[in-house]
Amino acid sequence: MMKKANLFNRSWKLQSWRPHAWFLQNSAETSALFCPEHGPYDAVLPGSVQTTLLRHGVIRDWNVGLNSLDCEWVEHRHWEFVTEIKAGEIQTGESVSLSADGLDYSGWVLVDDEIVGTFCGALKRHEIALGDAIADGQKHRLRIIFDLPPEEQGQFGFSSQSKYFKPRYSFSWDWAVRFVPTGIWDSLSLLIGKPSVTLKNTYSRLSPDLITGTITLRLENHLSTATPLLLVLHNKKGGAPVEYETELEPGEQEKVFHLQQPDLWWPNRYGDPDLYEMEVFCGTQDQRTSVFKGEIGFKSVRWLPCEGAPENARSLLCEVNGRTIFMQGVNWTPVSLDYPDFDAARYDQLIELYHEMGVNVLRVWGGGYLEREYFYQKCDELGLLVWQEFPLSSSGCENYAPVEEAAVSPLCEVARDYVRRRSHHASLFLWCGGNELQTMKDLEGKTYPLTENHP
Repeated sequence: MMKKANLFNRSWKLQSWRPHAWFLQNSAETSALFCPEHGPYDAVLPGSVQTTLLRHGVIRDWNVGLNSLDCEWVEHRHWEFVTEIKAGEIQTGESVSLSADGLDYSGWVLVDDEIVGTFCGALKRHEIALGDAIADGQKHRLRIIFDLPPEEQGQFGFSSQSKYFKPRYSFSWDWAVRFVPTGIWDSLSLLIGKPSVTLKNTYSRLSPDLITGTITLRLENHLSTATPLLLVLHNKKGGAPVEYETELEPGEQEKVFHLQQPDLWWPNRYGDPDLYEMEVFCGTQDQRTSVFKGEIGFKSVRWLPCEGAPENARSLLCEVNGRTIFMQGVNWTPVSLDYPDFDAARYDQLIELYHEMGVNVLRVWGGGYLEREYFYQKCDELGLLVWQEFPLSSSGCENYAPVEEAAVSPLCEVARDYVRRRSHHASLFLWCGGNELQTMKDLEGKTYPLTENHP
């Protein structure tokens, strides 16, 4: 059985190093001990390096005047977040991993002074085995040290040369100064023990006749024998829960469950966004473990041809649950330059405002982040459809998406992780390749929007 310990619920310190001084530890010339250049400062997670420095008066508010220019030195240090693992917190011989859903951007994980793993990529999840270094029952320091951020392109550049997929708005856009955060923006946990079952992905669908709801689970049973699986579905409107029981054979597999005549999830102003609470358990009744808990909804989306359109025209008329809808929405960019510093009240204010305006679509722009779980939950609740873009954007000089394997391979990793993390949400209705991507210029100097025919 696996236990998950939230690492945000403990004390953290932040300090900076000249690049790689933490690795050398001592001067080769004098044997003097290298010391951090800044800190240690009390830090609150999730949050960025800049959040902590602002709270301690080291830098000024980058939203005021030209203060952002005075913050750029932060990019030229290695930054360390460190916390203490108490003696006895982890038993001798236990399997322990660090699960990190939002490390921006790259660096090292250490137990005391031993490097136990590395990470790279702000937009995908990481799991790093901490090994025997931490599983001896003793007190340890868990250290996350961030490297210098990569020099990604800002608004102006060449899209085909994008390769880091660190959100590009951080490097300046027409509505944003250059402000490049380093830090931890999503959940951070210790996974203690080994799971018997893991859920890879789940999503719900509705048949075109609006009669049958389908729930698909993609799971892996790590045991050598079959294990029971229980899915419990509860309509948030009330009523008795619906339960489904089955067996999971060893290995990876897909399980599909059906619900007849479900209440439907409707977009804002077209009906109620009805939701179901769903929890999935594995194991026998006396040893059940939850492997998923969240909310789902049932909707059918079809794209229909517009009246009078040419035969080869794309179908652009959106139908939800058998009813065509007038899509009226806004472009959703990150709500803050300092994205890791999560402000739930700001999300509530904006999303509820758009709901009251009658908006029914929020388009999550490709120059930012995968939007948070909280964002999706609010959109589920209020009936706002989400158009989620992958992390590509136009660049002004040239707007062609990258084709080199060195860029496409990590981009595919990010895209798969996006889908696995957010596909269960009722509000999600569209994945998009990116923002304003175009072909290279043809012989006449013209460009055209990219399609699925891009290599």
